[in-house]
Amino acid sequence: MQTPCGENGIRSIERITSHHRDTIGNLIEDLALHAEFVNSILLQDIKLEPFEVDEMWTFVKKNKRTLSGSPNSDIEGDPGYTLS
Repeated sequence: MQTPCGENGIRSIERITSHHRDTIGNLIEDLALHAEFVNSILLQDIKLEPFEVDEMWTFVKKNKRTLSGSPNSDIEGDPGYTLS
């Protein structure tokens, strides 16, 4: 996939990836639940302040463009998701 999905809607991502919109929607929901879970761990278990968590996510977002390699390389080995 050559086009980034960051600024596209679900139907646009469906056309780009050839995956059904329900599959894309389910993946987005899974990602949102995972992000909520990570936030709760950071806030409750690790005892970070909300502004520290926000700064961390801002740093991650700012630096995600500088990562090398395929964007799918980290999740290809994950048995929970297939990228075919």
